[in-house]
Amino acid sequence: MTAGPPTPPPAPPAGAGGPTGPGSPAPPADPALPSAPLPSAAEAAGNLARAREALLAAGDRTTADWLLCREGQPEVEVLVAADGGTALVAGALLQDSRAEPRAGAEALIAKRLPPGPAPEISLFGLGSPELARLLLARTGRLHVLEPAASVARAFLGLADLSPALSSGRLRLLSPWSLAEGAEPPLSPLLLVHPASRRRAPALCRAFADLVLGRAAPGPLPGEKARILVVPPFYGGTLSMARFLVKAAGELGNGRNADTPADGGGSREDAGADAALPRPGDAAAAGRGGGASDPDVGETLVEGPLATARFVAWPEGLAREAEGFRKALPGTSPARLFRGCATHLADIAKGFRPHLIVAVAQAPLDLEGIEALKDACPEACAAFWFAEDYRRFGYARGTAPAWDLFLHIQEGLMDGPLRDWGVRRAAYLPPCADAGLFRPRRPEPRYRARVSFMGAGYPNRIGILAGLARDLGLRGFPGEGLRIFGSGWEAAPEALRPRLFEGGRRVSAEETARIYSSGDVNLNIHSGTGEGFDPGSAFVNPRTFEIAAAGAFQICDPRPLMAGLFTEDELTLAPSPEALPELVLHWLARPRERSLQGEAARARVLAVHLYRHRLETIIRLAFG
Repeated sequence: MTAGPPTPPPAPPAGAGGPTGPGSPAPPADPALPSAPLPSAAEAAGNLARAREALLAAGDRTTADWLLCREGQPEVEVLVAADGGTALVAGALLQDSRAEPRAGAEALIAKRLPPGPAPEISLFGLGSPELARLLLARTGRLHVLEPAASVARAFLGLADLSPALSSGRLRLLSPWSLAEGAEPPLSPLLLVHPASRRRAPALCRAFADLVLGRAAPGPLPGEKARILVVPPFYGGTLSMARFLVKAAGELGNGRNADTPADGGGSREDAGADAALPRPGDAAAAGRGGGASDPDVGETLVEGPLATARFVAWPEGLAREAEGFRKALPGTSPARLFRGCATHLADIAKGFRPHLIVAVAQAPLDLEGIEALKDACPEACAAFWFAEDYRRFGYARGTAPAWDLFLHIQEGLMDGPLRDWGVRRAAYLPPCADAGLFRPRRPEPRYRARVSFMGAGYPNRIGILAGLARDLGLRGFPGEGLRIFGSGWEAAPEALRPRLFEGGRRVSAEETARIYSSGDVNLNIHSGTGEGFDPGSAFVNPRTFEIAAAGAFQICDPRPLMAGLFTEDELTLAPSPEALPELVLHWLARPRERSLQGEAARARVLAVHLYRHRLETIIRLAFG
């Protein structure tokens, strides 16, 4: 863990008048930061080594270790400018004026900071050594967060800064230390190096929040929490947003809602449909025949402890999003994101939420997040990233800007989140809605001895083709295995007769009925290779949905499963080759299947509902 800031040094002796006035602190001595000629390679290495030793002596091993990080770092070149100052080139991009970096640094300080010395100043980015030199000369303490270890190494190699680091006059922060809970500076005076911000805009926003003391105080005692839920335009996480709004109405009522409510299937499941909300349309007809949600439109959902609002996107933005998804000519991602940011900011200003929860695929880029946070600066802005970060890389550019980043890959995401400088992150597994996913009578239309519901990912195609072949060799009738969902165009001919209605998309309501109509539900997590993919680590929403339906399932092994369900609540297949034997074993034991399904549903009702996840989000946001 990063040590807290060293004890601030005593204030410099009072001046004797002059332009800063009587009693003003005199500027500290110039630490003689870079000037031509540049240090030799050996001298630079010695300067860097002494800086690391100073950090270690101060108890900041996190930043000292970060300085050694090489992976993913831009190449850095140090230049001597025409005015004798020093400039850096990072990743082939000049970070400062090649001709007059000193004059540029002076102009930026004059524009952004009040005149005269200051007890503390915070700086984002070391891309301009001249800027850091001038700031060190006018403050008793300089806090610096640099996004790139290679830039920090180049800067620390220019001069021996170990005395400034040891005394606390220079406090170097890193994305790692920010992620581990670095203490905020005492002064809100902040200067941002423009080129550094362009290299890491989300991290810059996170540092600004830390320096400026943005806080999320939460609701007052006795006040209902106001929760703004930001959905995507389409896809499985649209159902997550709906269920979160519904869950807000359940907080504090002492029971679980058990009336049907619409949603989509799993986010990871492209085979389940979800609805596209429209202003004034409470039914919100879904794309491709999806079900509807009568509870959520532009109206509020009131509960004993919370009031939640679901953001319904205007028709114009919905059309723009649909065009963007289909790559139609004339669509503009920039125009779409700007429109979404404006719409959300307007809603936030009127609603004044304590908590904002955006779900994966919500149309918010960094500018949108900033606009939303500026519109309601006292709200906690949380993002629930229910995705595999290895496949969906968009989170990297925005993750540090969220006040709270929630994910489904415990352990696997810890390193990346640290590298990105995410200050507050937590594992929040998927869950289920017990109203939609509940025990039902099997229906002939969806009846199956062995059922699979989901999209046709490459590993699923191979596993199910092998299972069908092996079951056939054991005399199991071909029609006993049925496959529901879309995306099976690459399936071999032998699987095609098993596809439900040619492999069309199915609605959320149908998904729930499918689970209840299968004797054995196969739950195979998606993968782009062959066989099971335990490396993705997450447990998919389908696991919780099948369990909530009280249905029996055989799942592929997942590293995180042990903390969510027991072996009495679902069955794990050690390998694809073990599936035929397991399937036949459990088909012959209907009573045991029923008991396991009941136990799994009891587990979901106890700890894996959307109400439980929302309670966790509120606790993480406000303590």
